[in-house]
Amino acid sequence: MVLLTLEQHQAAHANPAVPRAGRGVMVCTSRDVAARLSQRPDADSISYSTVARIWRQMEVKPWRWHYWLTPTDPEFAPKSRAICRLYRHPPPDGTLLCLDEKPGIHVRERKYSGWPLAPGHIALYEYEYIRHGTLDLLAALEVSSGWVFGRCYHRHRAVELVYFLDSLHRALPVEDYGVLHLISDNAKSRTAPETTEWMNAHPGRVVWHFLPRHGSWLNQIEIWFSVLQRKCLAGGSWHDFDELKHHLLAYLSTYNRLWAHPYQWTYKGLPLVA
Repeated sequence: MVLLTLEQHQAAHANPAVPRAGRGVMVCTSRDVAARLSQRPDADSISYSTVARIWRQMEVKPWRWHYWLTPTDPEFAPKSRAICRLYRHPPPDGTLLCLDEKPGIHVRERKYSGWPLAPGHIALYEYEYIRHGTLDLLAALEVSSGWVFGRCYHRHRAVELVYFLDSLHRALPVEDYGVLHLISDNAKSRTAPETTEWMNAHPGRVVWHFLPRHGSWLNQIEIWFSVLQRKCLAGGSWHDFDELKHHLLAYLSTYNRLWAHPYQWTYKGLPLVA
């Protein structure tokens, strides 16, 4: 995702790189542009190969695009620096964790068996499947070790967050782990009455460090979710919620035992600064 300033956004719309071929057309080919330019009364005929050559020389690629996002939080930069500072200098009074949900994991059962990987042939997965609902995973990654704690639920409301905080509170006793500093987005469940009631019942146990708006990429748990998707969920087939739940928790146990490690976190290849 590319972040653009409002001025850049307005300039991009005021100065389109390529004329549109006609009404309703969003992406032009070189043939479209050549035809449109050749229709002008004061212009000579131009071939699509000439347009393509000019595009190559100018490094213009109309068929490619990226999502962009106009930042709306005026404090985005200082809030981002505060999160990066936490990564480099964790609070001395406790444990720094990255918390988030991975909602809507499909419980899908393949209708037919696929074909396994074989020499000269890639694995094949059956396209048709039966849906058995969805599963929500709440997880917290310990920044210093990469260890991940997770629980599966049918939904991800404030009620489930309280259940998760209870489990985290028991798994990381205050005597050994101190204050739990949670880096998280500022979803409504974080400040809901149920969560506030839990916080009041456990004073000083949890401190929230909220990400800036549209700053979820600053949360290291997102890196682990990406690994989870590729190594645990891709191509799977499950008959019901419980089967997928056991599969996810088994992977989590394997990950913590064999692969857990702190991330050498960078932004665009550059190390974090204090």
